[in-house]
Amino acid sequence: MNVPYGVKATVGKESTARAYINIELPLKNSKLEIKFDRRSSFAASVTINDSQLSELLSGREIHFSPDSLFSDPFFLKRVKENKATKLVGIGRTQPFLALVEKELSGKVDGRTGDKRISHEARRILRVNALTENTLQMLSNAETLTFKRIYNRMLNGDEPELREALDSLCQSKYLLELLETVGYDLAEFFKAVEYIGPARARSERFYRQQELEVSDISPDGKNLPMFLASLEDRQLRSFSDWVKRVFGYGVSVHKTEGHISINLEHRGQSVNVVDTGYGVSQVLPVLAQIWWMQFKESSAGFSPARNQLNVKTLTIEQPELHLHPAHQALLADVFVEALSTKSSSPDSTLHFLVETHSEALINRLGELIENGAVSADDIQVVIFGDVSDDLTSSDVTISEFDKTGILNNWPYGFFNFS
Repeated sequence: MNVPYGVKATVGKESTARAYINIELPLKNSKLEIKFDRRSSFAASVTINDSQLSELLSGREIHFSPDSLFSDPFFLKRVKENKATKLVGIGRTQPFLALVEKELSGKVDGRTGDKRISHEARRILRVNALTENTLQMLSNAETLTFKRIYNRMLNGDEPELREALDSLCQSKYLLELLETVGYDLAEFFKAVEYIGPARARSERFYRQQELEVSDISPDGKNLPMFLASLEDRQLRSFSDWVKRVFGYGVSVHKTEGHISINLEHRGQSVNVVDTGYGVSQVLPVLAQIWWMQFKESSAGFSPARNQLNVKTLTIEQPELHLHPAHQALLADVFVEALSTKSSSPDSTLHFLVETHSEALINRLGELIENGAVSADDIQVVIFGDVSDDLTSSDVTISEFDKTGILNNWPYGFFNFS
């Protein structure tokens, strides 16, 4: 999958602060880096493709909202008033327009008026980069003077001018993309669910409450109330789904103001407390995975969604306290959820799973080998400590091949032999 842009930010050691942002378009070989000063809201430098645009900040400030990591940049101009200097907001295009006009003014004769130069500068800034195609398009200028300038750039006779104008076009475009990045991130996180690493311990009985629960909390503490709030057909659907993978069903019993959760297996009904601690840890995980699918496929139910049509479930250590064989079955659960056809074919379900389970990883390889899932749908990201004081991490990518073999796996990750 090609990512149209990549964004990175770091935080300071003393407090959370924006240090820099990189935005890249690999297919266009464009890279913009913005470094921030100690205030973390004002740009200290702007670099496009390793060339610093120092003039962009000459007499100006670029401000980024402190409450948004990738906010829409706002340009400010320093103005002297009564022996004092204040910052006045200006349009985002104006600084780039002034710099393009300055570059063009040095290439035309004095008979070319300011309005004509400004008009041509606006034409240039409508393109994202000065490629051969965009220069050909721009060469259809209204005046012979600018036609000649574009043709000289096409012939390689104005390399410095072309580089300067190209940098301004790309930097303006990439700065505008930050607004898109911020919007897409906000939309993405609208449909993110989370299950934490330590789920609540099961109890034999729970006090029944007169309220309906439509979402599962990250610690799974409200799972009994969630299951008790399901309609009969929904609970049957969940029970059948769990039984299909793990071999046991799930039921809810209500008696005298209390409820209990039981597992159903071969005609026996056993309270979850009597089945082992691992079951209490995995049930919230299974319920959340099932619920995200059920909400999507259920007619008449309007699930939380975003404009990107992407839903993501993040889970920390779903294998906690599970037998290795059941840890492996979690891989089957994830793969089945990814392959389930919903009523919204354009919607995409993603899992972001933090795990140390060798059984789960190995099972994913087996499922790839068996053709149950494509190797392209799974990526393993490995975090390793590279410093003695644990302040730095090394991040590497390991991928399965088409036969289910995991490549680039770090030696000694699961053992030291």
